[in-house]
Amino acid sequence: MAKLHYDKDKLHAEYAESYGTFTKALIYGIGSVLVFFMIFIVYLGAVSHTPHKDQYDTFNDRFTHEYE
Repeated sequence: MAKLHYDKDKLHAEYAESYGTFTKALIYGIGSVLVFFMIFIVYLGAVSHTPHKDQYDTFNDRFTHEYE
């Protein structure tokens, strides 16, 4: 039987460390994207919209509002 040209235990330890690092990076990446989109949604909903109060007050008497 031929001998391997690498150490299996050392390779396994290196793969295990790389997997942990990759998993942490993936979790931080996904979390960052979610936080970014939540901030973006709040910004668009609360700050970035065009206020229409002045137009509403100007043209309110031209429309009939019927609520039941």
